[in-house]
Amino acid sequence: MKTAEQIIIKNSEIKYLDEVYNLENDSIGLWNVKQFEDELKSDISLFQVALIHNTVAGYIAAWHIADEIQINSLAVMPQYRKMGIAAGLIDSIIDSCSSEVSIIILEVRASNDLAVSFYKRYGFLATGIRKGFYQDDDALLMEKRLRM
Repeated sequence: MKTAEQIIIKNSEIKYLDEVYNLENDSIGLWNVKQFEDELKSDISLFQVALIHNTVAGYIAAWHIADEIQINSLAVMPQYRKMGIAAGLIDSIIDSCSSEVSIIILEVRASNDLAVSFYKRYGFLATGIRKGFYQDDDALLMEKRLRM
């Protein structure tokens, strides 16, 4: 098993896009490579990767708009789950703009019990449902307040 000391979280770069896309395609399957390229160029994007031995173990793509962070995509390779990588990625984007952010929001597939459970453990609360958000499922709206 890998240890936390071997995990490096950093801003994504073009050289990681194929690995990020493959991870996203294997786990979520909604984004294409162009969308990740656009994240690299966007002024509001917070796009980071978690590396283990220079291999992408996870990534997060989020937007920082006004006083909120909107998580758009987050995935961790199955063999690296339950190591704190997802929480580390979220913590990293919060740290990058913490003085400006009061809330984090996201949508998650309502049937994705593993992800919903993770977000609840991390302190997110379910705040609503978007019916038919995904082609085959509803989205659960979740948020975490950092301060009032």
